[in-house]
Formats: sequence, C-alpha cells, structure tokens
Amino acid sequence: RKERQEIFQSLDGDCDGKVNLAEYKSLVLRAYTHESLFNCLDENSDGSLDFEEVLVLHYMQKCGMRICDGSCHGWLLGPYFSCTICEKNYPKTYDLCCTCYSGGKFKHDHPTTSFLDDRSILRQL
Repeated sequence: RKERQEIFQSLDGDCDGKVNLAEYKSLVLRAYTHESLFNCLDENSDGSLDFEEVLVLHYMQKCGMRICDGSCHGWLLGPYFSCTICEKNYPKTYDLCCTCYSGGKFKHDHPTTSFLDDRSILRQL
C-alpha cells in the first residue's frame, strides 16, 4: 500500500489529492501522454485522476501497454498483430490493431508474412 501511495504522490505535483492533465502530461512516460488515454483513465470524468485511476496507469506502464503503429495510433487493449522481426527489438516493436492490420492501413519495412497475432507470439515464448 505504501509503494502505491508513493506512486500517486509522485504524480500529484500540487498535492491536492488529484492528478490533473498538466501534471499527468509532465510526469508520465512519453508513450502514455496521449490525452485520449487520460480521458479513458478518468473513469468518473471529473477531469483528474484519483488514486485508483492512477493505479490503473501504473499497472499499464508496468505491463508494457502498446500503441498501434498503423493509422489509428490507438491503444492496443484487445487482440493485435506484431511484426515478429521487430518483436526481437522490444520495446521498439511494430504493432497493429486488428482494424489497421486487416484494412492494410500501414506501411512497414518488413513483409506482411512476418506478422503474427499477439496470442500466437505468446505461445512461442
């Protein structure tokens, strides 16, 4: 519990018990600064993140959430496709949501035959 409280306090720059958008953008890893993610985390839509909402962000960062490298640049919250050649360079991977992959909405240096769905990749580990 103490570690989680310290994580929250490290983001709550003005110590008001909430993490506003400006604090969020200035303190989280660059990959997580998308305002759309902040809005998604702000479950009660009050314009700030409370303790529990910040914990969700912490676990997302800890687990290595990925963003679609196709045209949508959305968070990969469901099934996705990864280039198996790029996967070897984790965290510099090339990942696509199902919509961008199936619609061909991407340009990549490696052939499409090098892509596998995330579950197939996990089975290979």
